[in-house]
Amino acid sequence: MEKIVVDNESIKCIVKNKYEQNNKVIDVSDLDTSKCTNIDNLFSDMFKLEEIRGFNSLNLSNVKYMSWMCSGCHSLKSLDLSGLDLHNVIDMSYMCSGCHSLKTLNLTNTNLSNVADMSWLCNHCHLLKELNLSRLNLHNVVNMSHMCSSCRSLKTLNLTNTNLSNVADMSYMCSNCRSLKTLNLLRLNLLHNVKNMSWLCNHCHSLKELNLSRLDLHNVKNMSWMCNCCYSLKSLDLTGLNLSNVINMVYMCNHCHSLKSLNLSRLNLHNVNDISYMCEGCNSLIDFKVDEQYKHKFKDMIADVRARRINLLMIRLDKLKILQHEEEI
Repeated sequence: MEKIVVDNESIKCIVKNKYEQNNKVIDVSDLDTSKCTNIDNLFSDMFKLEEIRGFNSLNLSNVKYMSWMCSGCHSLKSLDLSGLDLHNVIDMSYMCSGCHSLKTLNLTNTNLSNVADMSWLCNHCHLLKELNLSRLNLHNVVNMSHMCSSCRSLKTLNLTNTNLSNVADMSYMCSNCRSLKTLNLLRLNLLHNVKNMSWLCNHCHSLKELNLSRLDLHNVKNMSWMCNCCYSLKSLDLTGLNLSNVINMVYMCNHCHSLKSLNLSRLNLHNVNDISYMCEGCNSLIDFKVDEQYKHKFKDMIADVRARRINLLMIRLDKLKILQHEEEI
């Protein structure tokens, strides 16, 4: 069957007509999209749309812009981009933002080598449980802020062997991912351009461990709110990090109720000028280490930890006295 040749304008008219005819399923396999360069907002706010058929068979080799493409598609259950040649795409921001029912986003073997912006990509995809970006060439991506924010069911974000060498902004990347249990960044040796890691794992209630040890983070300036309200966090490993440019650590581990120790020794914290409420509400924190030269910056925190240890010791002594008294009786 001969395909319908479309451009940037006509494709939107045709897709809109298809939605009006069947608001649950749109089949785009009959379209020749080789002339399209911009498919921003193509399906946006089609609230009842559940399925897009034939999308991964389209010729999108000339497309540059895919931002907001499916944003607000509240009923869309899956989006398959696997195997597509998207080598000219530079903007995928907000692409699936607000797809509340999206369970699968398939990017396997997709050429994303020129994408610069992936911010808000899956924001508020409430049913998305996994996002696999492993082995993708994302070396031109600069912005990943809010990429998976408020993906409340997300359990796995796979970044294994992903090239993120130009990413500058990772703020809010996994914020409010309440089901996320692990975030493995250890294989991402090339994070040397990241400047903003604020709110990275904010409200990741199930996250038990975050290991940043030996990553090249020498350009990071902002780590504020990074692990805020990670109630289950037991380990934050910062061993061997170069934090020489970090300025802001405000609320970094605020209300991490399960965190018992935090080791900042042997770290360059020379430029840190604000640590307000850094470990506020960390009621289990009884072991805190920092080099002598920076103790003046952390004097209130050191005092809090010391008081907490004394209180814990008093509780243990009281229990011991009670046991001794019971034995005497």
